[in-house]
Amino acid sequence: NIGIAYQKITGDLPTENPLTDYVWFGAVGIQDPLRPEVLEAVHKCQHAGVTVRMCTGDNLDTALAISKECGIYDNTKAHIALTGKDFRDLIYDSFALGDEGASRLTPLLFALTVLARSQPLDKQMLVLMHMTRGEVVAVTGDGTNDAPALKLANVGFVMRSGTDIAVKSADIVLLDDNFRSVQRAVVWGRTVNDNIRKFIQLQLSVNVVSVVLTFVSAVSSSKNESVLTSVQLLWVNLIMDTFAALMLATEDPTESCLNRGPVNRKAPLISRRMIFGIVCQASYQLIVTFVMQYHGYVWFNVDKDSLEHRTIIFNIFVWCTIGNMFNCRKLYDELNVFEGFTRSKTFLALMALTMAIQVLAVEYFRDFINTHPLSWDQWLGCLLCGVLVLPICFLQRLIPIKEPTYSRDFDPSDMDEEAKSMLSTLTEQINTVVAAHTEEQRNERGHQLTKVESLLQAAHTRAGAASVPVNNEPA
Repeated sequence: NIGIAYQKITGDLPTENPLTDYVWFGAVGIQDPLRPEVLEAVHKCQHAGVTVRMCTGDNLDTALAISKECGIYDNTKAHIALTGKDFRDLIYDSFALGDEGASRLTPLLFALTVLARSQPLDKQMLVLMHMTRGEVVAVTGDGTNDAPALKLANVGFVMRSGTDIAVKSADIVLLDDNFRSVQRAVVWGRTVNDNIRKFIQLQLSVNVVSVVLTFVSAVSSSKNESVLTSVQLLWVNLIMDTFAALMLATEDPTESCLNRGPVNRKAPLISRRMIFGIVCQASYQLIVTFVMQYHGYVWFNVDKDSLEHRTIIFNIFVWCTIGNMFNCRKLYDELNVFEGFTRSKTFLALMALTMAIQVLAVEYFRDFINTHPLSWDQWLGCLLCGVLVLPICFLQRLIPIKEPTYSRDFDPSDMDEEAKSMLSTLTEQINTVVAAHTEEQRNERGHQLTKVESLLQAAHTRAGAASVPVNNEPA
């Protein structure tokens, strides 16, 4: 705020500015407003399980006002705010008390959302304390003082307007200098990970069926020939490698991925839900193809092991694979596998191309792919077997699958060598400060922890009072 006052002066101007007898004219407030999309971006990050914290050089009152405006600090939750000096004293206090201090520090760190009047060392210490508790930490910054924290963090976001040193220390550059890009980075990161897992899910189910079907049919055949020829297997590989990769890996991101929490870094790429789906789909396709091989010739009124009989088996296998592509678009408990088709025009185009080529392969590529034209009722039976993949997927996702939980243990081996060096140096600096404490400071060990614990208790009380309904209205 800037105060404005004036004074009427008669005669010559004084050589020095007068300090009294002013008439108050008014005050002018200067504000750097938030971008309108920041509040929504912060809420989306929090909804996705990402805790947003503010670390700033502004004073505590200014930092609290801004953090409340953008949704980082919430009076209805047990959030606390500290200055850089209080935070450093808190860290030194916890290190001085050893394991007891570390256990008391953890809930305080998780409740801390605003760090004001902070120095570059404070930001590094904040990153270090969360990383040593198994958290995945991302840091944003633009100044030279932010470079060490950007380098130490798991992911460093730097503004395009930032200094060269900060840009070189970061992993990702935000070209629009907008926090919303951080939220979009979360969406894109989860989407890329999901798309890879979708492709793996299809690959494993198709590979299991093709390998088992080829091996069993070759062993059980009197001529030691597989029911699928080499060219047919090449066509199946083209479907599940090239086409499937393009169809499942090019789907545009959707913010629905923010409705679930982050995946633990120790979690395997193939989840239990995926394994269950692969087993169910592979089992169904193997049962159908084996039944068609050993008994289907009677139902379709063809000669056993004839070219027409083998074409039916090949056609059923391909249409089951095509139907499974729809299922592999979803990885979790989603029941509607057709949701979001408009996000992937590539999927629709390649799916139509795959279906068209399969029809041409069966009806017209006879000698080339070793097939025989089928009648309309045979085509109807093959398509029915392929369509049944969808309700089986629907039923399998009604069965609850519990994923394993993983502890948040810190593993320094996950860090690169430079980050390890920074971690070791920072830890040594903290231990050196603690070792240099005076006798009076040693006697007061635990005082800062107790002080901040009182702040947290007051925050819990405030949050509880804010959640109490007023006038019988819901909170």
